[in-house]
Amino acid sequence: MVTVRRTTSPLWPLLCGLDLVVDVVDVHPRIHSRSIRIMFLAEELIAIHKFDVLKQRFLGGNYATVEEDDNGGFLMHVLAIVGSPRKGKATDTLVDKAIEGLISENPKCSVAKIHLANQNIDYCRDCLSCWKRVNEEPFAKCAIRDDMDSINEELLKADRLIIGTPVHMAYASALMMTFLERVCWTFAKPEKSYVLVKGCPAPRSDKKRKAVIIVVSGMIPPRYKRLCNQATPQIRGVLKDSLNADTVGRLYAGEVWKRGASFYYAKALKLGKMLAK
Repeated sequence: MVTVRRTTSPLWPLLCGLDLVVDVVDVHPRIHSRSIRIMFLAEELIAIHKFDVLKQRFLGGNYATVEEDDNGGFLMHVLAIVGSPRKGKATDTLVDKAIEGLISENPKCSVAKIHLANQNIDYCRDCLSCWKRVNEEPFAKCAIRDDMDSINEELLKADRLIIGTPVHMAYASALMMTFLERVCWTFAKPEKSYVLVKGCPAPRSDKKRKAVIIVVSGMIPPRYKRLCNQATPQIRGVLKDSLNADTVGRLYAGEVWKRGASFYYAKALKLGKMLAK
């Protein structure tokens, strides 16, 4: 006996977006009491549907829209965040090179680049409004109305992230710090525990992202980066705990006052290519 029915299993939309599951019972006397689920992934079915049923992706218990390119393939959304107050200088240029490398591997990706220096982003007021909204997904609404509203929407769409900042006193720039503080509890909820410490940030969304981090120092060479680069682990932590993003590559561009940003162009290009995978 063969019956066809709808399924509510979360695994199915993750696999191919088709919610057709066939239960086959009594296929053999020895297994007459067993129910075998067969998930059809045949190319013929996908071709028939022409991706119409693949418009939605399983995401954190909900379904989110997936955009398509002109040929019916899925678009990769890339968001680059520049935390340097100086446009066109080393940090900005190396972020551009990473974007160039990514586009060389995936020409049809969608890229948005944000200079934090050009945005109106207020400091976090520590009102805990977002922190208290534990059940809001995929991100909690901040009490402050400024350009972070639109940036949050870009972050939500992003599949890949490129984060670039100069190091100021061994840490990320003030622009980047303000951005990270505003992102933290907006995209995270206090539900993770480390040993005896409870209430640590955990991503509100199950959407998986990938990221690369570019950190630039004018004076300190790479061999001494452990002495002055607290920015990379700081950014990596927020990416993982709030945005559910795995950092797949890092670049410390040191001593650029002497070497010049061009010294690191090839490494930044390679970083972008890694992110495209």
